This record gives sequence, structure tokens and C-alpha cells, in this order.
Amino acid sequence: MNEQQKSKGKSILAIFAHPDDELFVAPILSRYVKEGVDCHLAIATDGRFGMAPHMNGLAGDDLADLRRKELLSAGKEIGINPPISMNFADGFSHKTPVLKTALKDLSDLYDAVLKLIEDIDPSVLITFGPDGVYGHPDHTTVGNVVTTVFQAMSPAVNTRLYYPGICIQDFPELFDTDSNSFDRKRYGLDSKNLPIKINFSADDAKAAHRSLSCHQSQFTQSGIDAMCELFHRHGYVRFRAWDGNYEDGASLF
Repeated sequence: MNEQQKSKGKSILAIFAHPDDELFVAPILSRYVKEGVDCHLAIATDGRFGMAPHMNGLAGDDLADLRRKELLSAGKEIGINPPISMNFADGFSHKTPVLKTALKDLSDLYDAVLKLIEDIDPSVLITFGPDGVYGHPDHTTVGNVVTTVFQAMSPAVNTRLYYPGICIQDFPELFDTDSNSFDRKRYGLDSKNLPIKINFSADDAKAAHRSLSCHQSQFTQSGIDAMCELFHRHGYVRFRAWDGNYEDGASLF
């Protein structure tokens, strides 16, 4: 069975913490949309604490409103269903891990995630793994809640759960201690722990680039260009299955 046949009639639900977190999987979503997969994206927080220096102090409700608009535009560029804003309060400044406080009651997030999964009934669920890609507390919290919901529903649902990750071997410069990038011991994942490589085309990379360019409140265009050049250079995104039981290979289905 080829990849197109595997994808036929399938659906994906990606759940992340902030508007722009989809950048990690945007080219993959673009690819699967072209293969006829029903692709959904849900974002837990409103991103109001994502204040960037180049935005001259834009914050609060105004920033949250802008980020919702940016998210909708970003979704259009990769062809997915209109992204779902769950509108929980953003819970993190880079010094204070307060998502659990900002959400007030994690059971609310649990209930919202549960309803999403029940409504969409995805073939594949994507969220942050325990590493949160680079340890962001909002990432790890949202990933933990999604995983908890999934485990509570499994095996009653026929859904696969995957975590995207950044591989040390693919991006050694990010884990170079001299450059003060990612902490290799805390966040670096070896290729053997990210055995699933999902390829994407040059057109998918371009769509993902346009999508990330919608998040002008978070990044300068030069920063966007640099991120896309870095993360798209291999032409694939690495994943790991939540329990390690799915086949290694080139498909999420």
C-alpha cells in the first residue's frame, strides 16, 4: 500500500499551546492536506504573553486578538481546517512557569481536549512530548493533558498519538553549548528515539514558510526566514509514538 492509499479517509488533530507552535509540523500538515487528509489544529492558549520587542509593547487583549487572526491566516496557507482557538489564558513568561495557575483548573483544559477528540475522532493525534521540544512549561503542560486524555480514552478509540521532536544529529548547532542554544542533556533527542521520519516536498516547505510568516507579532521576517531555512533543510519532520509500538517508517497512518 502506498502512502496516498494509507492516508485516504484519515484525519489529523494537532493540539499545541500557542499560536505559532504549529511551525514544528506545518509542512507535514500541508503534505497530508494534499493527500486528502482532514487536518485540524487546536491551540490551547491565546498567546497574550508572547510580547516581542519589535512590536513596541503590544500586549494583553490586543495582542491576543492579533494572534488569533494570525493563526487563522497561517492555517489558510497550509490548507487545513480553520484552526480552533481554545482561548485559555496564556500562562508563561520565560521566567515564570504559571500555566497551571493561569488555566485555574487543568480539568477545564482536560474537558476541552476530550470534547475536541470526541468531536473530531482523529486517526492521528499530535502534541508535545514530555520534553516540550525545548522545555517550555506551556508545551509540556498541554502535551501532558492531551496525553492523559488519550490514555484515558485508549483503547476505546482507534487513534494514534505522536510527538514531534528535534533531533541532535539533525540539528547539532542547536545543541552546541558554546552557542547557548538547547540543553542537550534536558531536551536533546537521539535519532533512535525519533525513529519516524515524515517527508515533505519543497512546495510544502514553501507553504509552511508562508504560514509562519503570518505570525508577524512573534518574529521578524528575517527570523522567520532563518527558522524555515533551518527546520526545513532536511525535508522531513521526526516523530516518536507515545508508546513506541507503531511501525517506524514514513507514514503516520
